[in-house]
Amino acid sequence: MGLFSFLKDTGAKLFGKKKAAAPTPAAPSAPTVDYAEIERKQKTMLLNGVIDTLGLPNENISISMEGTDVVVLSGTCETQEDKEKIILALGNVDGIAFVDDRVSVTNPTPPAVFYTVTKTDTLGKIAKAQYGDAMKYPVIFEANKPMLTHPDKIYPGQVLRIPPVEGTYSATAQSSATPSTYTVKSGDTLGKIAKAIYGDAMKYKDIYAANMDTMKSPDSVRVGQVLNIPAANNIA
Repeated sequence: MGLFSFLKDTGAKLFGKKKAAAPTPAAPSAPTVDYAEIERKQKTMLLNGVIDTLGLPNENISISMEGTDVVVLSGTCETQEDKEKIILALGNVDGIAFVDDRVSVTNPTPPAVFYTVTKTDTLGKIAKAQYGDAMKYPVIFEANKPMLTHPDKIYPGQVLRIPPVEGTYSATAQSSATPSTYTVKSGDTLGKIAKAIYGDAMKYKDIYAANMDTMKSPDSVRVGQVLNIPAANNIA
């Protein structure tokens, strides 16, 4: 369980572009219409359709929206793999910034690492970085079906599951549900990110330490930047 971050402006174009409606004067006796609630319900229906289309098990899963870009998942899943695939299927939709995971797993297993694809990535390159062996890219491809239909069809900003593989360093690299990367959003600070992920804003120092090669100071985060996030069990 936890809050998973996604790059909001990438992914499947599910909701379309919101058009500004011309203002029309309301009749004095007209009831108040909650357009935001109508929009949330419409998005929820579309997101449920994504899961149904992919054939992912969602009989005991409830999908709702908080605001315009946060998906809330609650209920139960049979396996950790099923839960992670549902999280990714919804998070990798254009317009979604966060998935709030409140789903319990009936048969828990170690979680996969979540990885955000960069511009120069291939599955082979990711496999080399995560497993030490580029030829293990089919493991990542299989772990992300049916969302992935071909090993070459990945895109920058997409988040993938990297499952643990026995005999490779990723099998023990991150044993908690802490996400491995985080894409900076407008208004973010390292303290705010640390609070959301670890529940402690002061752990911003650990995030900074893990990204010192690309950051001049803890205050130099920029929108769209992908940060490495240390596993919770690897920091004090």
